[in-house]
Amino acid sequence: MSDLHRINWNLLVYATQKKHIAELLDEFVEPQPNIPANNRWQYLFPFLDAFYKEQTVYFAVAKLFNRVISVIPLVETRQSKFFIHWHELGVPLHPHINMIVLSNSPDHSNAELHDQLLQRLQQESFTWDRFAIRNIATSQCHHGEYAGEKAWFNTAEDKPLNTLISKKLHRNIKRLKKRLQEKFPETELQVNIQAEDIEQALSEFIALEESSWKGEQQLAIANCSTTTQFYHDLMIQFSADHHARIYVYKHQNHILAAALGFKLGDCLYLHKIVFDKNHSDLAPGSVMVAEILQLALEDDSIQRVDLLNYPAWLNRWHPSNSALMNLVTYNKTLKGRSLYLTIHAWRFLKPEIKQFIDHAGNFSRYGATQYRRLESRVKAARLPFDRSI
Repeated sequence: MSDLHRINWNLLVYATQKKHIAELLDEFVEPQPNIPANNRWQYLFPFLDAFYKEQTVYFAVAKLFNRVISVIPLVETRQSKFFIHWHELGVPLHPHINMIVLSNSPDHSNAELHDQLLQRLQQESFTWDRFAIRNIATSQCHHGEYAGEKAWFNTAEDKPLNTLISKKLHRNIKRLKKRLQEKFPETELQVNIQAEDIEQALSEFIALEESSWKGEQQLAIANCSTTTQFYHDLMIQFSADHHARIYVYKHQNHILAAALGFKLGDCLYLHKIVFDKNHSDLAPGSVMVAEILQLALEDDSIQRVDLLNYPAWLNRWHPSNSALMNLVTYNKTLKGRSLYLTIHAWRFLKPEIKQFIDHAGNFSRYGATQYRRLESRVKAARLPFDRSI
């Protein structure tokens, strides 16, 4: 009998077994200390208390010979898309859960672990049309749906920064840093680690983010009291063991940029980065990130800097990248099969619908005759035709 058949999945109720779940999560992290924050009770408990306190939350725990190899939270939610409504069971689908590790053992297929978990869940009274575990790190999942990319930098070797990032970008950052320091002399990067420093730095981070475009679009931490409390609680939890990090790039009391993250094992995770929009021409955010990378190169305890996603601005930095995957299963009920067909039909037709809408919009702007004439001329010249005009 293979090891896989000896794996035992069990379900625990978060509200009544919180202490035991925390112990199991600590046991899960122990073999791989660089497991991300999203997999730790110091993150998950404040997250669930903030955003899922009115729901019943379960933790699925997989053990192999009494060794914990997987611990994930599960919630039942009601989802909708257009006129379709369905019940979804799985890891919480939320912007603050952006990457997880499904297993702490590379010896086990996550697809098979997923299938065994589903078999266990079918023994319970859950009502679900779709089951999903999202944003799984690629090194832990080789099957499933593509969910996006994450960027990271290998800082294991003490080498010049211009060999880690784009040489052209490095020259630009040096030039911008010189201009920045001419305008703001004695600018420094503060690294906040101690609990008493983290609290003050978090207030500064939140204030700067609120003044940025995120605040204008109601996406900042300060725009929601629940989110504010969540960040306060999780940073206090992580600072107790000196895992929290808040970088503040400032001139006297003027904060130009800041970054919030966690140092876990030999990895530095940067979860959020903000900068003063009034000085965006001097790129204080980029200058700060370059200094953080330089510190990581000089620190033997940091082998990797991980940004958890891949925003467009990182393209110029030439980072390493890894894919994130989703494991998604549709129930074999009539509702589950109908949902599968509907969603996959929509994914197939969406590009065609968008192209049709863009095409129709161009017709209305230029008129059918003029639009076809323009398109034919571009095609005759063998140039790419931009249908968004």
